[in-house]
Amino acid sequence: MYYNNKSMIFKDFKIDKITHIRTGAVDIWIRKEENEWFLYHSCSRDEKSESPEDFKWTRIISDSKTDTITVSPAVPERAVIVQSPDEIIIPEKQSAVFYIEIPLVLHLNIKSRPDIFLVDIPSGFFSNTWYGDLTGGFLSYSLNTLISSDVFTEIPLSSAVSRVTVSNRSGNPVKFRKIAVYVQNMNIYEGANHMLWTDNSSIVFSGNNEVKIEIESKPAEGGKKVFSNHRYSQEKNLLRKGFTVMLKSVTGV
Repeated sequence: MYYNNKSMIFKDFKIDKITHIRTGAVDIWIRKEENEWFLYHSCSRDEKSESPEDFKWTRIISDSKTDTITVSPAVPERAVIVQSPDEIIIPEKQSAVFYIEIPLVLHLNIKSRPDIFLVDIPSGFFSNTWYGDLTGGFLSYSLNTLISSDVFTEIPLSSAVSRVTVSNRSGNPVKFRKIAVYVQNMNIYEGANHMLWTDNSSIVFSGNNEVKIEIESKPAEGGKKVFSNHRYSQEKNLLRKGFTVMLKSVTGV
């Protein structure tokens, strides 16, 4: 069975022999034999035909009798780095709002058994990168997506929009081209027309190379919560109150 999802991807899929699911750049093949699940996935910008005979399947054994899986949205487990094609300057005492497309992770589990996890599959091209300096930096994902000052009217079905407010409360203009978005601490919401949004976040430059980051625990466009990020609940509480990091942890410079 073949699903080429040009509608909602986050739903249940009945597995019939070898089932092929394609959304955006991701192809997923799944088959089930008695109590064993076999999964294979690949990521490509072009729709292509691959032969299951050549796959290196991932084999998962469970006691579940169902033949249906649930695909749910999840955020990447690291901060993501996005960049502007041009240098951005925010004068002192000014703020700017940016909208960033975040490719999500496809979280697969057995239907009605969320405790039986199958696999997490990135819905886009996530490149590993070290952000910041050697001592204070961190491992993150570099995304081929842009910082936009305009609200998106349409994005891929497997992505979400993250609204980031950047404020300059220092005594000097702030210049940057890249920015880190701490999406690993965010929830996901479904707004109008099934568009997905993350929590809002704010970045405040306060001077002395210090930056305060805060997650507001609400999306820009309202909507119902469809993914609750329990993995980082303790760290998320710190983010609600705000925490201070060095400038390089946000702009990389």
